[in-house]
Amino acid sequence: TRKESSAASDVYKRQLLEGQAALWLKLFVYSLMVLGSLIFLQAGNEAVALFRRLGQLMELEIELPIWWMYLAFPTGFFILLLFSFELWLETLRELITREGTAS
Repeated sequence: TRKESSAASDVYKRQLLEGQAALWLKLFVYSLMVLGSLIFLQAGNEAVALFRRLGQLMELEIELPIWWMYLAFPTGFFILLLFSFELWLETLRELITREGTAS
């Protein structure tokens, strides 16, 4: 019923952290995302380099180098790096703005 769905949405709206504590947590999470994407970007680059050195081809109608398929990893992790860095900067800006207005 309507009352039950309202109670369920109240549970989802409740936040455990508010204000600056939530911003610091976001900044920490986005920092981990940047670090993780850098690590996996480097690993993806190394995988592409390895398969490029091997020189193997896929046996399909069109012969393509296998390393082309592995280009998705560094590309995807670079995009993740850009998004997470953007979120990190936005959160940092909001944190600095809130600290400036609080003092």
